[in-house]
Amino acid sequence: MRSRGMIASLISIPIHDIGLSIRAHILIRSLHHHDFSV
Repeated sequence: MRSRGMIASLISIPIHDIGLSIRAHILIRSLHHHDFSV
């Protein structure tokens, strides 16, 4: 049970990092698009 929880935490950390990087990428793209359109 304990090893299973450790594996779940190890898997969830990279997924969280990927989610943050995708959100930051979308934010940066929207800012660049706004700068080009103005």
